[in-house]
Amino acid sequence: MFSDYRLKTDVRWITKSPTGINVYQFRYAGGGPLYQGVIAQELLDTHPDAVVTMPGGYYGVLYERIDVDFIQLPEPGSSDGTEKKSLESESIILQ
Repeated sequence: MFSDYRLKTDVRWITKSPTGINVYQFRYAGGGPLYQGVIAQELLDTHPDAVVTMPGGYYGVLYERIDVDFIQLPEPGSSDGTEKKSLESESIILQ
């Protein structure tokens, strides 16, 4: 899974995983759905076995090797039938 910071936009920190990995919400550059995942560059020192080089020289993450799930998130303001805490109210925008 492509997880390179250079391919992401609207990146906001959500929380840390139980093992201390930063978890973010983001979109891939060019638009599209909102996702939850990690930034590969942050794992190069702490979880190098989970980082791979993908086509074009971008980094990817083998999510099965870390304690974070890569998931599509509901769009802000949409209702998916479950109650979710607002990510926008507790997120930090990365610049």
